[in-house]
Amino acid sequence: MLRSGIIATVLLAAMAAGQPVLADDPVAGEVLSEVWCSSCHAVRPDDPTSDAAPSFDTIVNVYERSPEFLWGWLAHPHGAMPNPNLSRGEIDDIVSYMETLRDS
Repeated sequence: MLRSGIIATVLLAAMAAGQPVLADDPVAGEVLSEVWCSSCHAVRPDDPTSDAAPSFDTIVNVYERSPEFLWGWLAHPHGAMPNPNLSRGEIDDIVSYMETLRDS
């Protein structure tokens, strides 16, 4: 219930700001990442890092994980990572956000 309320709030805020509400939305991906991933990962470059899991910045720049790899990992997580049962659109948004962190 909380998850759908947060997502609805993000979508309404995007519509109010005049932004299209489409998949591959890095702003929505950042919000979703904060909700689902920040308890273990540093989601933003200036977030404190943790020994529990690599930062998003490290995942895309040091480990050089491709968008396809990230999508597959989020669709079928394993290991110590919990499965938040993200929709395809939510995965698209999170991967889109992570790609904004990639160094050129």
